[in-house]
Amino acid sequence: MKRHITCLICCTILLCAAALPARAAVAPKIAARTLDLGPRKGQTLDQVDTGLYSMHLGLDGKTLWLGRTHGVRKVDLATGNWKFFPSTACTGENITAMADTGDALWALTAPEGRICRLEYSTSRWHLPGGWKMRERVFGGHRMIYVPSASGTLYVDGQGGPDSEGISVIDPAGQKWLKLYKTKPVYDFAVNHNGIVAATWDGMVRINTGSGKYKYVLHSEHGCGATVSNLSLYDYCGNAIDCLSSGEAPVLIATTPVRHTELGEAMKVFKDGIAVFAPTPGSPYSFRWRYYSRDENKRLNADYYRLFQAREFDTPGGICWSDSKAKWHQLLEKDGLPGNTVLNLAHRGPYFYAATNKGLAVITMPAMSVTKTFPDVKNVIAMIPAPEGLWVAEEGNLVYLIGNATLTGAAAPTHTKPAR
Repeated sequence: MKRHITCLICCTILLCAAALPARAAVAPKIAARTLDLGPRKGQTLDQVDTGLYSMHLGLDGKTLWLGRTHGVRKVDLATGNWKFFPSTACTGENITAMADTGDALWALTAPEGRICRLEYSTSRWHLPGGWKMRERVFGGHRMIYVPSASGTLYVDGQGGPDSEGISVIDPAGQKWLKLYKTKPVYDFAVNHNGIVAATWDGMVRINTGSGKYKYVLHSEHGCGATVSNLSLYDYCGNAIDCLSSGEAPVLIATTPVRHTELGEAMKVFKDGIAVFAPTPGSPYSFRWRYYSRDENKRLNADYYRLFQAREFDTPGGICWSDSKAKWHQLLEKDGLPGNTVLNLAHRGPYFYAATNKGLAVITMPAMSVTKTFPDVKNVIAMIPAPEGLWVAEEGNLVYLIGNATLTGAAAPTHTKPAR
């Protein structure tokens, strides 16, 4: 009888605990400021003004946009005042990417992949119904606006052959221009030389002038086979010309995964792959065999006849190329909190790397870890700002880490953005 009573009490306690609301995420002690994402005092929160899927700093550097469920929240960083813009006219549940083009905020939704535009002058959303552009880009997580005489908007995509790659949009004319086709894109950056993208095939450089593609696989950079995030940089110190090689140096964030490659070695190209395999009838004579992307039947036949797949573990961590296109590694044994690197941000001579075990500050040009913050975890986005680093975490949490905490300095001396 006592045993049954004890079980009943335990079950009651567990049921009561399960009924309690989940605890809200709490900012780490190093946070200089935390944004209140709850409702205004005395009001209930709009059901669609919830969730946190993306974060974007406006062109003025004073406005923070937060991608929510069915809308965006605009935060004035000077006053903390905010306004929510429901995206009722924009089909899609979650706002996963945003870009400020000066006169409007462009946004991408998931899972519908709808491209929308919030006009600042009218505070109204518009769909691409009458626009001369593609209406949807599926699986995108980043939009990058490059100001120029006309301005160009770039959007990444993951889902389907019509979205996989980088879409280029003319925001002023509201026209979809072209698609640089690749495998699904996980992150990308843009500079005057072209596009660098993290894809399923590895990292790829796209020369937008010539249209040439150059892939970099794990066998070349040595970090994790899956590139989750990347950043271009142009700060080298000592008056070194970072672009002397004709290719901007790039830093990639990777995760430890088990990787598969075909044959003794493998290369990836824009329209296919090459496998280093034995010559038929000469098992000790090897040559490169090329397969276009639509030659799956031939590739499968040669797989059983000439070569096999090799599986091996890749370490993850951070890899970066220097001005001579030579690759270097930074792993947990070198000071990183963890080898699973999920997010990167760059400002001046500093990189900020969010890992599964905390945040690291990496100082250029030595590329050494100068500070770590183990309490900064579950990061979904980071944005450098003049006053420090804005961090968005799972659990509807956005906070600022000040420059003095990050680097011990008031602000970086070199502030040209990497993206």
